[in-house]
Amino acid sequence: LVLVVLFGIVVPSVNPYSLKNSKYEYEYCGTHIKLESYQGAEAVVKVPAFIGWLPVTEIKENCFYRDETIQEVLMPDTVKKIGKNAFYRCTNLQKVKLPSSLRVIQMGTFEYSPLTELEIPAGVEEIEIFAFRGTGIKSITIPESVKVIEAGAFEDCYLLEEVMISDKVKEVARGSFRGTPWFDNQKEEFVIVGDNVLIYYGGKDSIVCVPEGVKYIGSSTFNDEEIKREFFDTIVLPTSLEAMSPYVFDFDIADFGCIIFQ
Repeated sequence: LVLVVLFGIVVPSVNPYSLKNSKYEYEYCGTHIKLESYQGAEAVVKVPAFIGWLPVTEIKENCFYRDETIQEVLMPDTVKKIGKNAFYRCTNLQKVKLPSSLRVIQMGTFEYSPLTELEIPAGVEEIEIFAFRGTGIKSITIPESVKVIEAGAFEDCYLLEEVMISDKVKEVARGSFRGTPWFDNQKEEFVIVGDNVLIYYGGKDSIVCVPEGVKYIGSSTFNDEEIKREFFDTIVLPTSLEAMSPYVFDFDIADFGCIIFQ
């Protein structure tokens, strides 16, 4: 028998099992609840902080998958995890309030849902691949807590014109904002964001000197269909460089004449 202390009370641990009420199928885990699927038909969904006396700590993957009714979701701060594709293609979802306890926004969480209002709470540390791909957001502020933005995180957000990225962000994949007005409007030869993260090179020099100060180079930075790799054969990397994505080039680096590490 394994004992667990909850709210100062010693209770026996149990193997998780599924239950349901009028709105949710959920997993009872002894000390907390994980929502498995939504069965309701409300336009505004207030995710419960508790079911019975146990806190709801997780919305599992695919919980609201392809829902056609919900327009707004409010999540309590008891929720610490939202699973992959939890709100994938919710065709009428416009507004979401995320919990302050959230640390990772997982793969495809809101992918292809028509979100227009969103605030990423301070405390989120990572935004995974395709998390907000194809949503309708017009502006986004990345808080200081975020350290990593993965490929495709905001890809094809066709209305996204304003992006504010904290200078604390350490890693950003170039594809994170591909297909957005914000990315398409970048005119600089080198697009550098966050904590000196290079996410795009738009020049056509045969010798490319990455600016001093750049600390990280994101994936696919030197792989643009308009530029093509034949435009340059030498890349000079700065002494400030600390790391780079293993997918920086996205093609055989043997095609280069030279890559110079200073």
